[in-house]
Amino acid sequence: MFTYPVFIKLTGPEGEMSDGNNYSFQCESEGSNPPADLEWFLKGKKIPNPQVLKSGNSSSSNLSIIADYRLDGENVSCIVFNKELKHKKLISNHTLSIQYSPILKLTMGANLNSNKIIQGTDVFFQCSILSKPKEYKVEWYMNDERVEENISAGIIITDSSLVIQKVGLMAGGEYGCRASNIQGDGYSNKIHLNILYAPRCSRSKGSHLVPIRSRRNLTCSVDSNPQPSSYYWSINTTGQEFKLLNQTEGFLDLSTIETEGTLECFAINSIGEMQKPCSWTAVEIGIPDPPTQCKILNQSVSWMDISCNPAWDGGLDQVFHLEVYNSSPFTLIRNISNTGAPAFTVKRLEPAQHLTMTIYSSNAKGRSSVIEIESSTSKLAAAVLSDGVEEADRAEVPLGIILGVTSTLLIIIIIILLLILARRHRGESMPSDEEMEIRLSTNLLEKSRETPILTSSSLLSKPNQLERQGQKNAGKPRLLDSTEPEPGISDGRFLRSCTGTPDSQYLLHGDEYTNNEAFKEDDYKIYSPDEDTDTFSDFERKQFKGKILNPSVRNINIKINPNYM
Repeated sequence: MFTYPVFIKLTGPEGEMSDGNNYSFQCESEGSNPPADLEWFLKGKKIPNPQVLKSGNSSSSNLSIIADYRLDGENVSCIVFNKELKHKKLISNHTLSIQYSPILKLTMGANLNSNKIIQGTDVFFQCSILSKPKEYKVEWYMNDERVEENISAGIIITDSSLVIQKVGLMAGGEYGCRASNIQGDGYSNKIHLNILYAPRCSRSKGSHLVPIRSRRNLTCSVDSNPQPSSYYWSINTTGQEFKLLNQTEGFLDLSTIETEGTLECFAINSIGEMQKPCSWTAVEIGIPDPPTQCKILNQSVSWMDISCNPAWDGGLDQVFHLEVYNSSPFTLIRNISNTGAPAFTVKRLEPAQHLTMTIYSSNAKGRSSVIEIESSTSKLAAAVLSDGVEEADRAEVPLGIILGVTSTLLIIIIIILLLILARRHRGESMPSDEEMEIRLSTNLLEKSRETPILTSSSLLSKPNQLERQGQKNAGKPRLLDSTEPEPGISDGRFLRSCTGTPDSQYLLHGDEYTNNEAFKEDDYKIYSPDEDTDTFSDFERKQFKGKILNPSVRNINIKINPNYM
């Protein structure tokens, strides 16, 4: 006996779905005999060939879809039926709710063509946004740089629109908008804003003088969008006579100009005629003007760069000259000429040199007046290089090295002063004597022929009678570490070396050291580089005294045989 399905259940993801993710749905049916057939529908369209599992009077099927923002609000439907009893069907729907990052489209206001925006008109952009959930931020960009609202400058921003009032030439470029929600950021298409404007003069800086009756062409250099379609030229002579020249191109042959006056050119394009013409003063050929705005750009120990702006060339090819004079004595040491530009590099100068430099131009008609600038090479460099360092071209000592050497010297001086102060602070009284005495105190930590050790403390000294009379530096000892014996002395190592005068008194304690050799002569000796060996005497409790018998001895070296202790 055939029976209808009596139950249908459609399950799917709960809550919001995210655009781009994969989701599964399941449809179940019971009560049908034979088991019910099953069909899936998405957005009202049947999904072909579903996989259906049948068992007893039950049927089930699974459906997998990728969420797409265009399916938001649409239904996934499951229909079950007994194919033997087709006139009765059960249907279950699941409405999709899909969240997605903003989708943007940028457009311009009505009657606006982004490729034909005339300078001075108002421009309106609209950013259309499709977003779920709603966007919380909208930003505008021009050439990938953020556009900020500036009402006084005519830039007005609302939630999804941008208005630029009376656009100028700087407003040209690519525009776009960006919006953000919790699903992410969305970017619009880009619109290039092309600003059209009438020609304007773009002549480079320099002299406005041009030579009449010369073999040169004068170019009417202009900026415009679109390019100029025509030109015209005029001349106002010194007698205030205006004359329109027979020339419609962007250049003028100066050989056709025979009178002095003011030359002007005008350019025209589809937007209009230039409001202010390019103008020159037409004059007779003559001597050039001197270069202007001369300055030293770079300077080192023995070289410098000098640059100027060219001036009126007199209507002829000109040459630029630099003469460098040593101030004391006043002698010419360099003479440099350039034809391309008034730019010079002066090499192989001496440190601490005061220089006077004259700069001028010349042409076939003569020489301009001169301008003078003064400068000096580094005095600090002279001190550093005074030992004869030789420089070649630009391989000189950089200023950073000079400063580094100076800083190092200052640090060394400070360290020496601190050491002197520290040693003075550590001084203690000693009995005065006409002879220099040396006490050597040793503390034997380990008695061993292989690794004998002496421990050390410090050298203490006190100025003698000469110091008490005001000569504070006289006779003050200087402590020198030494780990190698003097030449010719082979048995043992010196602990310390001490330099002073017979008027100074010392108490010496040795540093740690090892020595495997035993002395073959007396145990404690005083060695002098210039004198015969003198010996110690009178020892008790490991305290040893010795005297320098020759008062002219100033340098003594002490060594010890610890094996005797």
